[in-house]
Amino acid sequence: MKVGKVYSHFGRFWDNSFYGNLPYFDGFKLAPEQGVSLEASTTTAKVGPKVDFAAQYFVIDGLTNGAYRGGDTLFDPGSRRRNIAIANVEPVYQISETASVGADVSAQYFQADLADAGKKDVYRLALGANAKYGPVSAFGEYTYQHGQHVMNYPVPATPATTTTDAVPGQTSSHNHYVWTGAEVNVDKFSARYNFSFVSYADVSIKETIHEPGIGYALSKNVSLLTEFVLWQTHYKNPTRTPVYDRSLNFIIYGSF
Repeated sequence: MKVGKVYSHFGRFWDNSFYGNLPYFDGFKLAPEQGVSLEASTTTAKVGPKVDFAAQYFVIDGLTNGAYRGGDTLFDPGSRRRNIAIANVEPVYQISETASVGADVSAQYFQADLADAGKKDVYRLALGANAKYGPVSAFGEYTYQHGQHVMNYPVPATPATTTTDAVPGQTSSHNHYVWTGAEVNVDKFSARYNFSFVSYADVSIKETIHEPGIGYALSKNVSLLTEFVLWQTHYKNPTRTPVYDRSLNFIIYGSF
């Protein structure tokens, strides 16, 4: 049992990237909240079946995550996420010490307390699968969201000018996310490709992030990583260009 500011366990935790993915930029991933987390596993055996569980209740959001500005409730002044409840079940069959197959099912409810729109109920469901065989691993996850949790995203509001009136932002209460990736590790090298997709169905906007990466382990504690990122908008959006970000990123990663 953990009490305090704890990472939420809705769906797969992470994809080993540096830059991130669309669920992350909408506040789903690497999001610590304020509350209680119960986490357990049915066994610690190296081979055979096991099930990991997590049941979490957070009184209020932690005001800390990597969401893109406007992509999460906390970016609206005076708005917070409250009464966050998460259940996560991850069955895994460890075929051998180097091979496994698994799945995960997660459900989340929270209340988006929006300063300009009142309290909104938000529901999320995530279904995922993963596999590993020797140096190769892969995963996939689908998430559906029902409910409004922001005011001005993915289309931000346009302020008034001396010649034009203000235009309110647009949001979507029915969103579909797909997140998948594969990785190969050979000696000190690793090669990875991650892909994420979101459809904001209510405003007919779709976005994708393609993210290949190559890593090299200098030592047990220090690694080098290069990632290329292509973040695109696929439907006409007056606030964004079709290519939102195209970047090549170099990272030195250290741990102790």
